[in-house]
Amino acid sequence: MDTPAVVVIPDPPPAAMSVVAATRDGAPDHSVRIDGPPRYTIRTIERVGQRIDDRGGVHGVPDDLKSTAALAVKELLLSATAPAPAPANELVRVQAMDAEAKQLGGRVFDAAVWPVTPIEVDGTRFALWVTTLPEGFAAVADLGPRLLTMHGPLVPDALTFTVRPLAETPLPAD
Repeated sequence: MDTPAVVVIPDPPPAAMSVVAATRDGAPDHSVRIDGPPRYTIRTIERVGQRIDDRGGVHGVPDDLKSTAALAVKELLLSATAPAPAPANELVRVQAMDAEAKQLGGRVFDAAVWPVTPIEVDGTRFALWVTTLPEGFAAVADLGPRLLTMHGPLVPDALTFTVRPLAETPLPAD
């Protein structure tokens, strides 16, 4: 049932792009940074269903659009701000980001907050919900077998993408 991991990347692929978060354990979640202009990150989350392990534990990825929109907002907020100097302050900062992300993610179907723009992935047009904050933009799309989040300072002008095997995408040098 396992299939090769894939990522969604711009089409045509940019000259400066790298995988910045990839799991090697079969988890269906990978991020690619586009080093622009503009610079932004695309996260591809494969839908794998709810699986059960040998001990009866159920594992899966929340794959509803509200949860995914909240994730996109949190990714933006985390990427756009510096960690707090003290651990206690960092916890407060992250909790505030969680609250803001959940509040905004819960409004993903409110066109005044998340206007829809078309994107194209391998020739098929999909809806991309985009919200703009002082820190930049966060976006989310439901591509059927996978979900997509994007975040960065500016929404890219070109919104044409392709799905490629993760193994064919450049990894950053260690």
